[in-house]
Amino acid sequence: MSSASDYFLSPAAAGDDWQFLASARTGVTVTPLIDGVDTFKALEQAVAAAQKTVNLAAWIFNAWQPLQAKSAVNKKLAARGVSRTVTTWGELFVAVAGLGVEVRMLLADFDAVLQDKLHEFAWQNYQKLRADAAKLAGGHLQAMVSMHDARAGAIATLLASTNINNRLTNVLARINVGGFAAAQIHLANMPRLWPLVVVNKSTGKIEKVSSPSFDICPAAHHQKICIIDSAIAFCGGLDPQIGRIDTPQHRRGWHDTHVRADVPLAGDLDRNFAGRWNHEMGAFNTFIGSAALGAKKLPAIAVTAMTVPSGGPTSGSGPGTGQLIRTLSKNGLGSVPTNVRKDIELAYQQVIGLAQQFVYIEDQYVRSDDLANWLIAQATAKPGLQVIIVLPVAPEEVSSGSDPVTDLGLSLEHDALIKLKAALKANFGMYSMVMPLRSSHAHATDSLGSPQIYVHSKTMIVDDVWATIGSANTNPRSFEVDTEANIHWYDPVGVKALRLALWNEMLGSPAGMASWVPSSFVSNWESIASTNKTRTAVQRQGFIVPHDPSRFPGKGNSQIPDAFAELGDVPSENDELADDALA
Repeated sequence: MSSASDYFLSPAAAGDDWQFLASARTGVTVTPLIDGVDTFKALEQAVAAAQKTVNLAAWIFNAWQPLQAKSAVNKKLAARGVSRTVTTWGELFVAVAGLGVEVRMLLADFDAVLQDKLHEFAWQNYQKLRADAAKLAGGHLQAMVSMHDARAGAIATLLASTNINNRLTNVLARINVGGFAAAQIHLANMPRLWPLVVVNKSTGKIEKVSSPSFDICPAAHHQKICIIDSAIAFCGGLDPQIGRIDTPQHRRGWHDTHVRADVPLAGDLDRNFAGRWNHEMGAFNTFIGSAALGAKKLPAIAVTAMTVPSGGPTSGSGPGTGQLIRTLSKNGLGSVPTNVRKDIELAYQQVIGLAQQFVYIEDQYVRSDDLANWLIAQATAKPGLQVIIVLPVAPEEVSSGSDPVTDLGLSLEHDALIKLKAALKANFGMYSMVMPLRSSHAHATDSLGSPQIYVHSKTMIVDDVWATIGSANTNPRSFEVDTEANIHWYDPVGVKALRLALWNEMLGSPAGMASWVPSSFVSNWESIASTNKTRTAVQRQGFIVPHDPSRFPGKGNSQIPDAFAELGDVPSENDELADDALA
């Protein structure tokens, strides 16, 4: 019988604020939050109550996202002397800074050619926050748009020879479509595109330089965290973006998970933020000080170093044991960045090796061959081990047609799922979520004639005692390259409650589910999914239908590292979510 301590990793690099792995913390309180509305409500109210500091890092941040707890937030702010009504996330963070709270915001930057809309959206938000803060925040809000320092190395030649030039052509076609004035507005928020273009006033268009030199940026800062007063922290899969605002009824079609973690895990997340801020600050200040397009420069303000939070309590009075685990990498000499921390991958491997009865995973991408092998090995050691995976009908890349990078990602997922099914047979189930309605028009990501509910969560539960929720997908990119943060914790009562809440949502609250025995988990899921397959959309129980990996077999590619299998997802669902703000 395993003890709680068996599920956690040994601490490392204790004195390094960027590379550290903190010890597992005892007495923790971890509160799971399911889907966007409840998560955003909790986070907004915590930010509105901040007294000293608010530190947010996001993959996407939408300053125009409407508050979900508008009444409660404004009541808190009014009690603190804020007279104006706050309605959006940007306004909330600026208002809190205006009260003297030190607010820092780390927004992820993106390759200006491969992910041009996300790059533009990040800088549009930065400029909005900077302008509003200058008027209302009293110098208490700092923000940066931070690019991961990894560059593609040898893979750049391959991409340049296949599609990178065509992508630049497409980017320029997009920003030129509304005429010269509109193109200049786009370009003002795309500073990493500036070295590749010229402004041709005679043609009224933005054009390529004669011989563009591409510095491909394949990695991203993917953490989705917010820490208030070093005492309350939020960590998970949700970005503050309008398309993520959904409820367990899924009328918007987005499923996700997040957690609230209190002291002492909040202190570890805050140290992670400070370590990142100070590590990334120099490159950002250099960039904003040097970026130029002719005589045009960025209207930017350099950020200053952050004092790393002093060590708080290492244990609390909650029911669980928990640990912050991360992925970190830095620029390497070869095609793939050099890994610095791979805690999340190691935790998955370690905990799967402890599984006795079941492993439940819901994830946006299931593309790790290692993960498949760990599950198969443990199922061999523990015959009857139940494995259930919930994932999207299809990732967003299939919307944009085929390219070598997309094909590789689809191939990795197809092969991992087929391998698991062949090895575990009736003890393995794979499922997707669909909306209870007919599609108004056919789409590649439909299933059984219904639009998919996009499974974006990154969650694993083992034996009703251990769980992890965070930003990391189960794929080589999240395990090795991107900047990621997960909380994993041991709490038999709380973890079982999380599983029951997730399954009630997905399966339509089946009678007697709380008394299901683990050996029947897959067969019970299969019964509901198979029945749903034969029913009309409105007659289905819950949202679960069988997942068919053969629909998108993809194609392997030995020239592209597996860790870059999501490098080319343009346009993607994330770009589409930015379209309204960029229009």
